[in-house]
Amino acid sequence: MMKGDPTPALGTTGRLPGRPRAEASHRLLLTAVLPVTLTLVLSGLLLLAFGADPIAYYGYVLRRGLLSWLGFEATATRMAPLLFLAASLIVAFRAGIWNLGVDGHLRRAAVAAAAAAPVLVQSLPAWATLVLCFGLAALVATL
Repeated sequence: MMKGDPTPALGTTGRLPGRPRAEASHRLLLTAVLPVTLTLVLSGLLLLAFGADPIAYYGYVLRRGLLSWLGFEATATRMAPLLFLAASLIVAFRAGIWNLGVDGHLRRAAVAAAAAAPVLVQSLPAWATLVLCFGLAALVATL
């Protein structure tokens, strides 16, 4: 920093000293909270345009999808493959590999596991069938 320079000195990381907590909270706000809030508001406006009450609808979704045991189970069941896809995409993108066919891999793996499960469950315990189908799906998805 030159004498009389009004800009504060930057550290080796390029951040202003004493500001990492504020920067982290701003990043969280911009990357997580703001998009979800905007999505809920815009979806609520669409629901209003179609004549539905957005607050009642969001309450219904929470009650049925998360606050009841069967709803939570169904949500987790549908969410698990998407979380695996997201994890695989993170690994691929960090390695510098673009995988544009990830939804095809998911479908192919799901078909293989769904075709093998009824046959395997007749001769194996349920836990072994689950483990084998998971492994089969992972193997088929890599092809």
